[in-house]
Amino acid sequence: MAYHPWRQIFRALLSVTADANESSALTQQLEDTLAKIYPEGLPRLPLLGDLFNIHIQDNNLTSNFDSKMRQDALFALAVDILRSKAATQSLLLLIDDIHKLDGASQELALFIAKNLEDTPILFLLAQRPEEILPELDNLSYYHALALSSLPDDDIDKLIVNRLKDRVSPLAQKLLHLRAQGNPFFVEALIDELRESKRLIKRSDNIWRLSRPVVEMLRQANCLINVDDEWELSPDASWETVDLGIPVALDSLILSRVDRLPDAHRLTLKAAAVLGNSFEAPLLSHLRDLPPSMIAECLAQIAVRGLIRPESSAPQPVYRFRHNIIQETIYNSLSDSQRKMLHRRAGEALEERAPFGVERLAYHFRLSNVNNPAIRSKAMSYLEKAAEKTRREYANEAALHYYNHALALEERWQWLKSKAEILHLTGDRDAEYQTLQKLQHKEDVPDFDITYLWGDYYEATSKSDEAEKHYEAALKIARAQDNTVDALRALIQVGFVMTKRANYEDALVKYQETILFCQMLPPSGQSEEIEKMQAQIFNGAGTAHLRLGHYDQAAMYYQKGLDISRKWGVQWQEARALEGLGNATTYRQQFLEGRKYLKQALLIWKKIGDISRESSTLYNLGINFQEAGEYERALTTFENALSIHQKIKNLYEQINVLNSLGSLYLRFGLLSEALNHLEQGLKIAAESNDSEGRAFLLSTLGMVVKYQREFKRAEEYLREGLDFAKIENNEGQMAVFLSYLGMVSLESGNLRQSINYAQQALDIRGSLEGSMRIANDLKKCSRQSRHCGGGKETLSANNLMRSSCQNSNGNRNINVSVSCRKRLRR
Repeated sequence: MAYHPWRQIFRALLSVTADANESSALTQQLEDTLAKIYPEGLPRLPLLGDLFNIHIQDNNLTSNFDSKMRQDALFALAVDILRSKAATQSLLLLIDDIHKLDGASQELALFIAKNLEDTPILFLLAQRPEEILPELDNLSYYHALALSSLPDDDIDKLIVNRLKDRVSPLAQKLLHLRAQGNPFFVEALIDELRESKRLIKRSDNIWRLSRPVVEMLRQANCLINVDDEWELSPDASWETVDLGIPVALDSLILSRVDRLPDAHRLTLKAAAVLGNSFEAPLLSHLRDLPPSMIAECLAQIAVRGLIRPESSAPQPVYRFRHNIIQETIYNSLSDSQRKMLHRRAGEALEERAPFGVERLAYHFRLSNVNNPAIRSKAMSYLEKAAEKTRREYANEAALHYYNHALALEERWQWLKSKAEILHLTGDRDAEYQTLQKLQHKEDVPDFDITYLWGDYYEATSKSDEAEKHYEAALKIARAQDNTVDALRALIQVGFVMTKRANYEDALVKYQETILFCQMLPPSGQSEEIEKMQAQIFNGAGTAHLRLGHYDQAAMYYQKGLDISRKWGVQWQEARALEGLGNATTYRQQFLEGRKYLKQALLIWKKIGDISRESSTLYNLGINFQEAGEYERALTTFENALSIHQKIKNLYEQINVLNSLGSLYLRFGLLSEALNHLEQGLKIAAESNDSEGRAFLLSTLGMVVKYQREFKRAEEYLREGLDFAKIENNEGQMAVFLSYLGMVSLESGNLRQSINYAQQALDIRGSLEGSMRIANDLKKCSRQSRHCGGGKETLSANNLMRSSCQNSNGNRNINVSVSCRKRLRR
């Protein structure tokens, strides 16, 4: 079940006592506590429903989140709550057996670990010796403690603590030899020996082996007498002596269970079916026994050390003392026993907790699914559990449920959902195989399979195939007169074109889409369609921004902003504000751009989207830099970098390091500039980010130029130019050609300088509107070819300054930054 261990932790942190069955009371308790400890988190209160497995009505903010944003915002809220609690007291968070955690719980654990470096929280994760969360190794404050066998002295202390009195040397030695330093085995062996009367407390208050055990060892020549005390002989082959004591741990556990009274033994077996922790009332229903009798059974079993109480309110909950006990008892059940108990557990949950679809799916799946009625229930609950966990972005859990459902019946709807989840998780091989299966289903809609193939090809960087499939999906949607599907396909076509730097073609597609929406009759308009139009306007704004059409970009972002505000889609509002901030910054309206970016920052903070918050912070730094407020730009870039480092966003770290390198170059601090750029190159190499490396090389080339290392500068810039050509990124080609021209100019190669500048201007002239003085510069370039001596030098210099001016919106040629921005859907 998603977030199960975290649910327990946050119940304690937030001091909630209401049961999940009492969702209204639990919601109220969560709201009251959140208002006290972290009132800023109240807008995200509905997200706690995912964590606590209850339904909390969405508000205007959360109702517009997709599943990924929902999980991101929940994770950020969890960290904010922990920080608020840790501000008043130090905290210890302990999660045992993390190798058993569901995928969503593991992701939350990793997110919390990455974001609590500067808080007084000790986070302990216990696991078996296998790699579970390898990303933790990259955290400087993470320490792995390998637990080897417990030393003999500590085993002795454990024995005394368990028995509360002294132990004879012979019994002590036997425990050491059998347990081999395993503390749980020591405890289980002590309990077994004591319950079977093989370990007895004598009148002298010393625990000794029983006389029959001693006699068996003596007759096997395993004992010697030392000072009137029996001790094991050093050369004794005591392992061959059958003392009636189970050798394996699971045998020890089952031996103890078998000695329980029948009612206790059956109760424990039923509890094992419910899981490692279980509610007493549910067990009472499962065993069909009165609560008082169940309470008495559990109390007696707890005395034996097999289970322990976990909580008493709002209902008694018990936990197996160790998961090995639960696993061993469960595995001892026959197949028919398991299926019968799982069915009864499912039926009990249907009556007591019908909202717990994950538990219902688990129990009915493990019942006798050959029974048509049970099979039907299993598929129904598996589907509901898959939909629930998918909504929570618990993708591994959702895949688990869909796979089990598909094993019972291969429905195309489940295959489609599985393919969509695999697309999100990035498992391209499995996604491809699932799409192949889906394609051969006779009843799958043509639009769905065509659109999904477009998603697959877009993710595998096969842009031509992606565009072809999205166009085909668009044609199908139009033929079916399906407006929503048509808009979905049009948005994707525009996205792929923009990603490929085909900005003009993307604008044609966006304009076509906008016209299509305007021609819809009033009956064809809907909230969903209007919200999609906001995405279209933002997409058109981005294409215009890339082309340098800042006025048009601002106009489209404003339209997207108006629609987003109308429907309360705050994440889309923030994206439009960010676009407006960038457009107005490049129009040199710095104060207005700053206003938009700060508004976007407030929304991202409210939502809890740390990644977008730091990206907007970076854009704010660009604004300060463009306005000439370099100290503020430096501070803002460093703050953005700190956040990106915490959340391990390598892509954005490279962007910020590149800008910091350029800024330090402006200050004349070449060593600092090199340090930041080299950090970026290291990250680019580790993450195999060729694009990031190319952007860093553009700035690095300028740094080494200032060190008068012209050959080295040219090498860096040529490598970056080659990458830009491969990617067919004409804007970046122009940047590298301009920089190469500057290097040639300063190294004295004037004609080469003019050649590079002319190439840059030719490219910029082809990028509609990106360079308003392109024609004048071409004239200047042609004139400079006929000049000689000082005039040639002057013309080349002027040409180079002009060709570098406004590169990507930067006004100062000496340190203009080559920026990249990730396209976000």
